Amino acid sequence: MTLVLLPQLAVHDAAVLPHAVAGATGTAQWIVVTAAICAVLSITAGTLYQKTSLSNAHLTSAAALQNAGAALVAAGFALVLDEHRFVAAPQLWASLACGVS
Repeated sequence: MTLVLLPQLAVHDAAVLPHAVAGATGTAQWIVVTAAICAVLSITAGTLYQKTSLSNAHLTSAAALQNAGAALVAAGFALVLDEHRFVAAPQLWASLACGVS
């Protein structure tokens, strides 16, 4: 994976990234790549756990626990990033309706 990503990160470090994101450095790119890899690994681990250990659990209770865990993570990020706005836009309500249905 490093052989694929490394040349692209070097190109972006030199010319493209400073124009796209003001003040960004190569370190910021590595943080994004690391976060993306961690996200993929977390989704994979969650899927494997759900398919093995939670296969006998009731679907509604398992989904409720999963949503509660996601809400705790989102709340933690909101506190850490000092995000306190709630914008009740139509896109928000459409996304929530899609997630509930």
